[in-house]
Amino acid sequence: MSKLDITFSPELIDRIALAHEQIELDSVNQSEGNKQYVLNLLSDPDSGVNLLLACYSEAVDMKEARGGKQLSGKDLIELGLSSSDKEVAKELRKLRDGLTKLFDAKNEGHKDHFIKWVEDHESFAYATIWDAIRACFRKDTDAKANPKPTDLKAFAVKIIEGIANRKFDNQEQFDAKEVEEIAMLIGLQVMPKDMIAPAPAKKQKVA
Repeated sequence: MSKLDITFSPELIDRIALAHEQIELDSVNQSEGNKQYVLNLLSDPDSGVNLLLACYSEAVDMKEARGGKQLSGKDLIELGLSSSDKEVAKELRKLRDGLTKLFDAKNEGHKDHFIKWVEDHESFAYATIWDAIRACFRKDTDAKANPKPTDLKAFAVKIIEGIANRKFDNQEQFDAKEVEEIAMLIGLQVMPKDMIAPAPAKKQKVA
């Protein structure tokens, strides 16, 4: 066992289980778009989200006391925030991401920011507190310094810049005629079929 490994006490395990049970009860009672219910969950120390947040915070403190920087997969499984089963782990991700966003390790007021966001939200329509947390802390793709390859606009700009520079990598360069052909081929791919004029028929040679 590594010196960084942490062992959860039976008391902490029981509190984690209780927190998850309370989260299930809270979810049953929450109605979609009920902003006040979400605010009540955040202010109630016995709500599932606050009970589990306290356990999460203790686990992080234990990890840091051993010189670790973040919780391991094993730690997250014990906290009920991950699983060795990939499908179950996928379902728990929303819960884990939500707690990570609310956790205020650097005293930056993440939870306070979320509360104010909920209070100021005029068209609050989220099904669960976890959906609301994700929406609150979501970053727009345009604001990212390095957009994901799935960002279509960024990908299109890359192609356009490649055409404008007549260069797509360090090995190949294209002349003006080839760049025109590339642009035409891309245009043909997105143009509706009924707009593409059929090629003129070749004239028959007269014997």
